[in-house]
Amino acid sequence: MNPYRQEMQLQFKRKKICVLITVQESAKRLIDQGLSEAAASGGELHLLHVQKGRDLLRNKETIRLLWSLMEYGGRCGAEIHILCAENTADTIGDFVSLQKIDTVVMGEPSGRRSANGETEFSSILLALPEETEVISVPAQQAYDHSKLIG
Repeated sequence: MNPYRQEMQLQFKRKKICVLITVQESAKRLIDQGLSEAAASGGELHLLHVQKGRDLLRNKETIRLLWSLMEYGGRCGAEIHILCAENTADTIGDFVSLQKIDTVVMGEPSGRRSANGETEFSSILLALPEETEVISVPAQQAYDHSKLIG
């Protein structure tokens, strides 16, 4: 391949941003951060929710909140992905690799630890490809979401 052509292809690669969301109304702040990143880079926005276990439809409140977040993300132009798995960190790492995601946006660490002593945040970081940029959004960050999506 012509080196100049290869360089041009690299320059025009669209950045892929993936927002990791949990079923909480506060996840909108993560979507907003991902939207800002995608807008700044002309990139693609992806939302990923990984439900632990195999039962996505646990209760009506979970369904309502997940639907609300997906609707909000859809208005932002995001591709929406919902997966069920026992090991959420490995599933996120596999998804990021398979989809060739450049940047992951996630909430700051909660401090909760799993049975092996790791936080979910550190487990996810270890599962991500080395070259993945990670943006951690502080929990206190709150603002009017309507400013971003109108």
